[in-house]
Amino acid sequence: MSAPVCRAASVALTGLQGTAVMVETALSQQLPGMAIIGLPDTALAEAKLRVRSATAQIGLPLSSRFLTINRR
Repeated sequence: MSAPVCRAASVALTGLQGTAVMVETALSQQLPGMAIIGLPDTALAEAKLRVRSATAQIGLPLSSRFLTINRR
């Protein structure tokens, strides 16, 4: 059985340049956590904090399952 997948179109910024990207997420039955793939190492920790802060600000709890986020 495959993990539920959600896709969303977004824009990745590099300086003042914007590039269209597709962001995919999947939930799996592992211990709660989050993995963000497709970004340089230093950006990963910052991105996780941004996701957690953004969801907390809008009152949306993160899933109690493992969330994988990938930028294509």
